[in-house]
Amino acid sequence: MIDKRLKNARKLFKIFHINKIYPILNNKRVFFKKYSIINNSNNNLTYNINIDNQFIVFEDNIDYSNYSTDIKAIALYLPQYHFIKENNIWWGENFTEWTNVKKAKPLYEGHHQPRKPGDEKGYLGYYLLTDSLTIKKQVKLAKSHGIYGFAFYYYWFSGKKLLEKPINIYLENKDIDFPFLLIWANENWSRNWDGGNKKILMKQKYKLNDPENFIKDIQIYLRDDRYIKINEKTVIGIYEPLKIPQLKKTVSIWRKEAKKIGIGELYILICLNSHNISVFKSLNFLDAAYDFPPRNIFKFHNYYYSFLIYKNQNFINLTNDFPVFRGSMLEWDN
Repeated sequence: MIDKRLKNARKLFKIFHINKIYPILNNKRVFFKKYSIINNSNNNLTYNINIDNQFIVFEDNIDYSNYSTDIKAIALYLPQYHFIKENNIWWGENFTEWTNVKKAKPLYEGHHQPRKPGDEKGYLGYYLLTDSLTIKKQVKLAKSHGIYGFAFYYYWFSGKKLLEKPINIYLENKDIDFPFLLIWANENWSRNWDGGNKKILMKQKYKLNDPENFIKDIQIYLRDDRYIKINEKTVIGIYEPLKIPQLKKTVSIWRKEAKKIGIGELYILICLNSHNISVFKSLNFLDAAYDFPPRNIFKFHNYYYSFLIYKNQNFINLTNDFPVFRGSMLEWDN
């Protein structure tokens, strides 16, 4: 006899149309058994139904270390999982990104919230990025899943730095054998979680001498043997390129300063988003762009993941004159 919780699971199953999506993706039949949706193939996939009336889809932790590919997948790295005095003042004592994660509530039936990080089988739980051991565990987990390196968001405001502790720990521990690069997260910090500019807490001022000072400030990272290069050029990312008042001049100064202090040629990456999509091809003083799917494809409340993949693949007609490194994501929930 099927009890009430399994009936609810069947209801969720219909709501999410997983019975339609997964056979298309995997060409396998899926069925219920003991509160789980079990894929009746031998590919280690398990689809679980959480008895708290939430839907969870996950893979068993497979080690991909022995696989090889010429694709170098780079994970965007948010360093806000540790305490800083500024966040304590602005958001309350001991604030980290986990504070928001823990407060999340489901808004509709089957909404998978709050997200709880696993603390078994090598997962990290509610970690803090304040020691090298945690970062080494992250690297081990990333390597086992075929990730090539990390792209650290770097928060720099005319010399003032925020959330720099994890990248400094990374830099100090040369035994962390994992490539990395920096992306300048050049947005204003505000009390809006969507990147808005109301109630600004930390403003990007773009001072006259900022370009030279920025390169001088980050040179310690750029000189590290693990720092990522493309075509022998040192990579620097920009999250919001069009918010820089004189972008072309800034990039030109970066290049000159990098050569002057012995860094050599730079490879400048910009983030694709809805603001620069129509003009990025004319920015021939840049080297390439990287795709950040949530910025380009969310316009309504929720989507099926298969539709997002389709929409992102057809987002823009790309040409060979301006390389774009395509992005991917798992579930995204603001």
